[in-house]
Formats: sequence, structure tokens, C-alpha cells
Amino acid sequence: QPKSGPLRVVCVAGFRPIKRHVTLVRAIDRAVCSGRDIVCTLVGSGPTLELTRGETTRLGIEHRFHFTGSVAPEAVDEHLRRADVFVLCSRSEGSPGSVLEAMSAGLPVIGTDVPGIRDVVVVGETGLLVAVDDPAALAESLKALAADPERCRRLGDGGRARVAEFHSWERVTALKEALYLDVAGIA
Repeated sequence: QPKSGPLRVVCVAGFRPIKRHVTLVRAIDRAVCSGRDIVCTLVGSGPTLELTRGETTRLGIEHRFHFTGSVAPEAVDEHLRRADVFVLCSRSEGSPGSVLEAMSAGLPVIGTDVPGIRDVVVVGETGLLVAVDDPAALAESLKALAADPERCRRLGDGGRARVAEFHSWERVTALKEALYLDVAGIA
């Protein structure tokens, strides 16, 4: 049965140029202009926060955005629990901990097709990937998930399972231990 109300998007990332928050704002504007009801929570702070806030105002969609500033980890967890979709549209990433947290919380992820994000997001299984700085493609992905709550649930379940299988503390610890033993010539 379809979910009522807007698609609730969350992004947890420091406001720095590399994170491309303005791309997300422009994508939401495109999706809203084509009839989708979307709201977005942006968690974090940093030097591009005011630029991003200004873009929401320039586009006349500031009422669709909630800027939290920096918050405690428990508050991040709460924002993830309230969301339907997690988005990270960075120009580059190392190890995207926020993506893994979102997947662990059962959220489908829309991310940019860059190393780091593409290493953890499996297209069609845990989320969707789009090109960097492509608000049109990001808008299409948002619209697709807004139109299909069942797909959101499947992708979210897939992400939760993938984190449990490949990124649990137990697995990461075992892999590091095996690596150290190998490097030390013990294994």
C-alpha cells in the first residue's frame, strides 16, 4: 500500500564544496516542479551551509528543507529513522560512513557514482547511483523512489542485509586481523 505524505529525504554530510549540497537542492526543485512532494533534512554544518540555504531561497523551496546544523550521533540516528531515502551527492568520497549508517538503518541510498560510494551501494539491490553534478539524473531517481514505496522498502532491506554481511564490526575486525597476520607472515 502506498505511503502517504511527502518523500522524506535525508543527507548527513558536512557542508563543504566536495559534498555538492546545491546539486541535491536543484534536484529536489526539479522533482517538485514535476509534481513530486519531497521534503529534505540536511544534517551538518560547514562553510557551504549558507550557500546551500541561499539556493533553497532563490528557488522558492526553502519550506521543503530543514537544516539541523551539527547534531549528536543519537540525533543523526533519529533523522535516519524518520527518513525514506538517504542521498549523498559528493564529488568524491573515501569511506562513506554516512552511507553505511543509512543502509544499516534500512534506507535506500541515492549516491554519486564515485569510488567509495559505488563500493558500498549496489545498484538495484541497495540503492541507485547517478553522475556527479547531475541534478536532472538525481531528480529522476528521487521521482522513481517517490513513486514506488515498495521499491524503497526492498532497497532499504537490501542495504541493511549488505551492511550486516559485509560491513559489520565483527567482519571488519576479522578481515583486519587476517591482514595483519598475513603482513606479519604468521598466517
